[in-house]
Amino acid sequence: MAGARWNLTQVLLADKRADAAEAVAMSAVADVRADLRVENSDAMAVSGALLLIAAVAAVRDGKVWAGRDYLRQVAPLADRIGNRNVCWTAFGPVNVAMYAVSIEVESGEAVEGLRLAAKVDHERSPSIERRVAFLLEQSKGYLQRREYKEALNLLEAAETDAQEDVRFRPAAHALVRSPMERGRRSEAHEAARLATRIGLPG
Repeated sequence: MAGARWNLTQVLLADKRADAAEAVAMSAVADVRADLRVENSDAMAVSGALLLIAAVAAVRDGKVWAGRDYLRQVAPLADRIGNRNVCWTAFGPVNVAMYAVSIEVESGEAVEGLRLAAKVDHERSPSIERRVAFLLEQSKGYLQRREYKEALNLLEAAETDAQEDVRFRPAAHALVRSPMERGRRSEAHEAARLATRIGLPG
């Protein structure tokens, strides 16, 4: 049930209902608390994954310090159980490190987010979706700094890793459009070629 609610939080975030996503995540964390007390590793992994989603939801709802606090809570769980993929959550130290980047980029702290990203070996994540999301978060950070070439390099890396994921992910479309509309001519042309490859509507 907690894993199912983790999926629900993803839907709520995609629907821009960050407050509801945080509430669902934290309710599910409370429901697995008894299993945490008996050192159930699966419960720890799912609880950690829910706290990570709650962190992103809090930041999107304007509560940056609450998001960072959730992240601080979850780090010891990840260190204790290592990288796992319970309910396809890909929870573990690698995912926590990737979410730390997301928290900073989502809060507009692109410099700190990109600094943290440089330390993450995202290829160790068992989830293609998470690896692609990590590349997109870095791209978003570079776009915040108007460094369009670097952003495009990451978008193209994400396309190489999982073209269908990029093709059908609205967040990726928004990132591709930014250098098309605001970059220099060469960057706009490169972004337009990428947009064509992923079938982005004009």
